Amino acid sequence: MAKEENEADSEEKPLMLMMITDSESHNNEIWYINSGCSNHMTGHRDWLVNFDAMKKSKVRFADNRVIQAEGAGNVAIRRLDGRQAMITDVLYVLGMKSNLISMGQLLEKGFSMKMSNGSLKVYDTAKKMIMKAPLARNRTFKVNLNTIEPQCLSVVTMSDDSWLWHLRLGHSNFKDLILLR
Repeated sequence: MAKEENEADSEEKPLMLMMITDSESHNNEIWYINSGCSNHMTGHRDWLVNFDAMKKSKVRFADNRVIQAEGAGNVAIRRLDGRQAMITDVLYVLGMKSNLISMGQLLEKGFSMKMSNGSLKVYDTAKKMIMKAPLARNRTFKVNLNTIEPQCLSVVTMSDDSWLWHLRLGHSNFKDLILLR
């Protein structure tokens, strides 16, 4: 009997997601700052860097539907000053139409928020304001973040031994090395 209770306790608890659709905009880089969702989430796999497909979890919607998050990663964004920042531990939810920033996840990481004068301000751990989202007509807080698509680099090895012979022959110049061929 005790073994069955432990097994039930070890089951993964679904995450709660509450979302509102926004018919006035189809900009994929709009993120909703949401107090009702337990994790940052996006439907854009191509935005995620350091993606870990092993970080699967269940997401429960407000209507009690449960879907699978296919993994998690980080989203790189470009700040107004041109520098890069990361939104970490973002769940990838296939087919998700809106991007969500979890207020709970921000609080858990030491961020703080202040609501006043029709806007929500987000402060980092050093108490520096990093985001300001006005209250939209539909009573949501949305912010347009400039996502940076990950760049893949490749390495090509060349079979040119010029540098090797340059070093072996006491740093001879390359013109003389060509004459030796």
